[in-house]
Amino acid sequence: MSQDMTITQWHVPVDDVSCYWFAIFTSFGPAVDKPTMRQQRLQLYSESDYKPRLGRFNNYGFNLDEQLARTYTGMGEDINVHDQWAVESPGAIQDRTREHLASD
Repeated sequence: MSQDMTITQWHVPVDDVSCYWFAIFTSFGPAVDKPTMRQQRLQLYSESDYKPRLGRFNNYGFNLDEQLARTYTGMGEDINVHDQWAVESPGAIQDRTREHLASD
């Protein structure tokens, strides 16, 4: 994030279609401004259940005009939305226990 602050993130599977997201911010300089960071997070996540406002249900906020003019992904400036897309876009975890990928 900067020379003074890092972020550690975990996307932990809960079941075959969802996961918990944990983020830890570490500051090696000034103290973290918690109220400002909370307000930034609440722009993309609801306060009552902390569910994302952008996701598969609304195409992660994709905007073609934005992609053509401003950003590579067209999904806004927040890298967490891009991470969410990368984690969720492959879809549900598949049961591959009965597959036979080699010949007999």
